[in-house]
Amino acid sequence: GRLGVRRRVRIEESSRVDSPSAMGFIRPVILLPASAVTGLSTSQLELILAHELAHVSRNDYLVSLLQGLAEALLFYHPLTWWLSRMLNLEREHACDDLALTATGARRIELAETLARLEGTRPVMRPALSASSNLTQRMWRLLQPGGKASGSRPALVPLALVALGSLWFALADQPAEPVPQWTVVLDAGH
Repeated sequence: GRLGVRRRVRIEESSRVDSPSAMGFIRPVILLPASAVTGLSTSQLELILAHELAHVSRNDYLVSLLQGLAEALLFYHPLTWWLSRMLNLEREHACDDLALTATGARRIELAETLARLEGTRPVMRPALSASSNLTQRMWRLLQPGGKASGSRPALVPLALVALGSLWFALADQPAEPVPQWTVVLDAGH
């Protein structure tokens, strides 16, 4: 209720996922890895569930589907991949903040929970692997005020980059039809 989730959300344990995931739009499900259920304290599990419920509350699954469609259509453009990474990170930051507000936990507690959750993964990976946003999320949580020094919400710059990319893509289209020229080669001369 504190996160504004009005629909029923199933919580299931799965050995096929290695990190908690919120899935589904109409009938949302939160999948928890078996190792997380047994390796986390009750308060840590509550923080993780609050984070995943924040994804449900924000309809992030639907947003992710639309983002995936944009990635598929604009796969060739490097800004697409940068923008996608930034949107994923901002989405995680927003859910971290909502989870902290809903549970009343401190930022350090969420950072410790994320580190503990990473340690419960069954697959051996380097700690704080570069393939995830975990390092950036933990850095943000451990900074005074919850933000890295000099950082600001990335939504405005991201929107400007997206609009600029769209403008450049559309500006390349000719405003009026280009006349067609026909070249005739005469083999006799």
